Amino acid sequence: MPPIKRLSSRLSSLSKNFLQKISHFFLGRLHSSSRAASNMSRLEASPSSLKVPGQDAQSPALRETSSFQLTDMSSEVLQLILIYATDPSPQLPAVAQVCRPWRTVSLSTPSLWAHISLDLRRKTSRSKSFLSTLSTILARSEKALLDVRIAVSDSRHPALDTLVRHSNRWRTAVMHAPVGVISTLQGVRGRLACLETLKLTMGADCGTTEGMVYEMFQSAPRLRKVCICSEHPVSFVLPWAQLTHYEDSQGGHGDVIADLTSVKEFRTTWRALNSTNETLMTLNDLDKLDITFFFLSHRGFFEHLVLPNVKEITIKDHVGNPVLPLTLMLSRSPSPSPLQKLTFHTEFTKPGQLTSLLQIVPHLRELDICLPPIDDLTNLIYFSEGSQLVPNLQKLRLVVNSVRESSAILRALAFTRCEWEDEDLWSEYDMKPPQRATLLSLFVITFREPQVHCEEREYLEVPRPSLITEADTESLNLLWYWRQQILDAMPWIAEAAVGRKRSLTARQLRFLDKMFSSIERFTLTNVQHLHTTRLHLTLDLLKSYRPSHIPGNNKYHFQRRADKILERWSPLLLNDLENRQWALKGHDTLVYIPLDDTPRTSLDALEIIYGLRRTI
Repeated sequence: MPPIKRLSSRLSSLSKNFLQKISHFFLGRLHSSSRAASNMSRLEASPSSLKVPGQDAQSPALRETSSFQLTDMSSEVLQLILIYATDPSPQLPAVAQVCRPWRTVSLSTPSLWAHISLDLRRKTSRSKSFLSTLSTILARSEKALLDVRIAVSDSRHPALDTLVRHSNRWRTAVMHAPVGVISTLQGVRGRLACLETLKLTMGADCGTTEGMVYEMFQSAPRLRKVCICSEHPVSFVLPWAQLTHYEDSQGGHGDVIADLTSVKEFRTTWRALNSTNETLMTLNDLDKLDITFFFLSHRGFFEHLVLPNVKEITIKDHVGNPVLPLTLMLSRSPSPSPLQKLTFHTEFTKPGQLTSLLQIVPHLRELDICLPPIDDLTNLIYFSEGSQLVPNLQKLRLVVNSVRESSAILRALAFTRCEWEDEDLWSEYDMKPPQRATLLSLFVITFREPQVHCEEREYLEVPRPSLITEADTESLNLLWYWRQQILDAMPWIAEAAVGRKRSLTARQLRFLDKMFSSIERFTLTNVQHLHTTRLHLTLDLLKSYRPSHIPGNNKYHFQRRADKILERWSPLLLNDLENRQWALKGHDTLVYIPLDDTPRTSLDALEIIYGLRRTI
């Protein structure tokens, strides 16, 4: 039996109680050694001088297992624990500084020393002690595959030569350097037998590299993932046919897409303005396409592409409308298309184009687009008898400027696709119900402008008729007045970003103090007045803002008083919660909350009123 499998079987045979003791003991020792020195001189110190700090005040977990000794387990078991219970660290492994047995085992475990992370831009990286430490770590890693992460600005740095000599053991190479430095790594050519992942981040270069093609990474038989981030297009020759993940932020490789025959994930900025390839390019293995177009480079892209198995498409900066060419591309693949996620944010020019696209992607689960024409929104509600557009759709995000003109259709869309399952709705209109569709688990509306869109939310809420009496008019006017006075005095509380600290005059502060006293004495009887004027949201913004940026807060306690006012209004808001369907999320998003959603009955139900804090 192989050693690893033999040791794994030994571990699996240990009792649960014994494993818990090991875990507690290990965590206690690491906690005690957290203050151990991390420099090389301490690492090379005599093992007898390495004492565990904190022995006089051990943690409870360590005291409970004080009878558990390292001699209770073999060095082989300890080695497995050190490998699987410690995260890959760019620093010297802390486990080597705990005690003599741990040091002995860690020094004989090459994989603990196989993670190299260096900032060679620092002056200290040229010192003899630094270079000696690097050589020691590489020696202790023996033949283990290396994960190398470096940041360097000088191609003559001595540590580069040291690392290049071990390039035949590189498994991961992450480099942040100018193009000129990358171009000097010719020593790795033909010596990348184990390289699996390559990430190059290249900044501005003082030299001239225009028109140059770099071939040092061409021969890497195990290379599968490549990410190239640069300020300007840089051309590399890579083993394109074997790559499964390829990302290029500047699209410096033109028509290489035809050579990516095995790629599963492709993310790039496309710059091939004048492609000479008129034949269809088929990528059978591609699952995910994320493409950003440069200027007019979108012309002819989808027209010459076949993606029979693509499941996710993200399109950015498409000058025109990508719906028609995207529909044609997907139509060239066997029907139905397996596409599950689609994202693009260009404006629709003609009604019906989105409907044509959605008809050929019945497996679509996530759709993130700009607000489509009314006709397409209507088709999402009711397409035809016995059928439903994208019946498997689970997440819908619409990007809008305003919902004022389309609020009625959006309310109907939310109701029918998020919670309506009864057929009575259709019978009332003498319509045959469509095929039952999957209910949306998330319906989000995002605004282009990052500001608090309280007014837009009220357009989406179901309007409630009410008789306006003279008393109601007086109450509404008061609430409007108080809200406007707060925003006039402190307009920055409604801004998305925290601005500079500002001040108010003593007269303004005294006026606000008296106004807050009036609000505190006010008796609220109609919660709809709050929703109409949105005074409670303004008070919540004030309460939640940075205290140091609220003038006079130390003397007049505006935030504390706002909190007490909102607490007094909370019962009315909670009783009215069933009439609120949309919740704020941040400064630019509205989320539809179905009537049977869990947050309505949770302790944080008021988040529906003031803004969701949970992840969506």
